[in-house]
Amino acid sequence: MLRKSYLNEAAILIAVIVLLLIFNITYGNWNLSLMFNEKTVDLEGEMTTSDGYLTLEPRELILDHSKVTLLVDYQVDDKLRELGFQFSDTTTPRLLLAKESDVDRENSTLRMAKGTHPDSSEKITEDDEEYFKYEYWYQDFPYELEENLTISIDKAYMSKSHQEEFSVEPGDSVEVEIPGIGKYQGELGEPEKNLDDLDTITFKGETTSEHFDYGFEVRDYLKSVIEDQEITPKQIGGSRSSGRDSSHQTIERTYRVEDSQFWEGELLFSIGRVRIPLGNRFEAPYMDINVTGKK
Repeated sequence: MLRKSYLNEAAILIAVIVLLLIFNITYGNWNLSLMFNEKTVDLEGEMTTSDGYLTLEPRELILDHSKVTLLVDYQVDDKLRELGFQFSDTTTPRLLLAKESDVDRENSTLRMAKGTHPDSSEKITEDDEEYFKYEYWYQDFPYELEENLTISIDKAYMSKSHQEEFSVEPGDSVEVEIPGIGKYQGELGEPEKNLDDLDTITFKGETTSEHFDYGFEVRDYLKSVIEDQEITPKQIGGSRSSGRDSSHQTIERTYRVEDSQFWEGELLFSIGRVRIPLGNRFEAPYMDINVTGKK
């Protein structure tokens, strides 16, 4: 009787494993031919952003039963290193993967490239080597691997820490020069009542740069300090806009004051992290990948 019970449990376990395997193969779009024999494609070529600050050199494409893995070396202009800009472990350039025959080419770049976004991406640091790793899961992958592919740079940013605070009052204008990067300026408006009888206050400003063709962005916020206590209003609206190839960006932030003590403290405007876009966001450097081995 005990033996029969064990057999029943084993049969149920095997059935569950088989069902899970069938589910993953079907829903995850697994490639069974690569289950025990992944395929590696060595890559040659590079993609450089229009400002010349970033060059990506894809070195290896790995195909297994469930995903495409892309390993990418990179070179950054020394100017950005000297200013302290870097990629974090999670803010890698975004690379799109598209079917080669679907790519609409224009000169050496793509216009607003479309394709599959990576399901995961990270910066890898091993010994003295740094590179990017991207994974595209077949579950979200609409292309047949018997066809050649195209990689394109969709978006790329680098950032640095820049902590700066200054005292403000409603109606004040502010202007901050960030060395080697550009100017941040604007005006804090007067408070207004909303429909819930809460104060709202808006900051309107701009960033300009003579150093970077496509400008820069900042992480900024308003707060009130009463002794050691900080009161932060809730940001309820905001926008940022720039021209097609512009080093000038406009900024607007609207805050809602929900704590009545906010106006009793010293108002401070704080600038935190600075971020620069690499290359023209309307142009996507790209390179083709020969997956099939056929020319």
